[in-house]
Amino acid sequence: MLPPAAHHSLLAALTRADAGDAAIAGPVRDGDLGRFLLPANPAFENGGGTVHGGILFCAAELATEALADPAVPERTTAIRVNYLRPADLAAEVTATAELVHRGRTVSLYRVTTAGPSGKPATLATITRERGTPVF
Repeated sequence: MLPPAAHHSLLAALTRADAGDAAIAGPVRDGDLGRFLLPANPAFENGGGTVHGGILFCAAELATEALADPAVPERTTAIRVNYLRPADLAAEVTATAELVHRGRTVSLYRVTTAGPSGKPATLATITRERGTPVF
């Protein structure tokens, strides 16, 4: 289990739990999709033998970063996650984000997390507003 930490980066927090020497790779753009690969790691366990929902929440939020316009900062203002099935702790989980809407002030993303089978573990809707992050 991860000890509590004072930090503001989801990627830094996940990397702290990585058993290897290398940092977890950040989100990448794949055409119109954003992807974030969460490696299999026993530190991500929820106590019931599967990936903790908070870790899946973080992976979903990170996937949207790949689709953000670097010229215009965005900050996440709302996340709604539906947990559909447990994610296997022994397998990589991929978070895939797609842009649903980008307006002048608000962007809306749909993000799915899934293991190697492709069956979704979570389906999230993430709202981000343009502006400087508040932390």
